[in-house]
Amino acid sequence: MSKTIFSTKTMILGDLWLEYREDIKGNKEWEEFFSWADIALPLSFMLSKGYAGEHNYDGVEMIEQSWVVFCEMIVIDSEANHKNLGECFDKSPNKEI
Repeated sequence: MSKTIFSTKTMILGDLWLEYREDIKGNKEWEEFFSWADIALPLSFMLSKGYAGEHNYDGVEMIEQSWVVFCEMIVIDSEANHKNLGECFDKSPNKEI
């Protein structure tokens, strides 16, 4: 079980979506991830800002799956405790999008 709590995952994924959705253009791997997670990333943002609630199991599952894939992409442990997007990239050998 991941030590990163769900609300922190939504904050990290929401920040990733908000801060990098334009910067990923031209990077095939990141474009594919953002396309694949096209619902989970903005949903994460909405949950982290309190614009939506986490009452939909399918939405929660999409976010959990997106979290694991994001961690795999930047080569960090999806089960570890991460506090924010910057920390995730600091722990990663893949520091750039």
